[in-house]
Amino acid sequence: KYRYSVLLAKFVNHTKHSLGQMFLSLQGIQNDELTQLPFEVLNPALSKGHAFNVQYFQLLEGEINVPEGFSPESIHLSLHVDGKDFKSSAEEFPWLVNQEVG
Repeated sequence: KYRYSVLLAKFVNHTKHSLGQMFLSLQGIQNDELTQLPFEVLNPALSKGHAFNVQYFQLLEGEINVPEGFSPESIHLSLHVDGKDFKSSAEEFPWLVNQEVG
């Protein structure tokens, strides 16, 4: 198990809340092949995304389960924003671990 913390910060239009879902996926090696693990595999309880409702900033925290034999290399984060006022976005980051959880 690994914990994640994602800080969402909104720098424009503070009069409206931005609602949506955050999704994570991992890219790495499994059985000597490059593999992508979607959020529903990493945390089935969040298969529809980690909901957010941000006006200024919001901290999203949770846990993911990485299957045995999977070696993560990068994490892909995407924000799917509801409505037409704000754009959805996606970023990829290298896999960095501070400490594994129990």
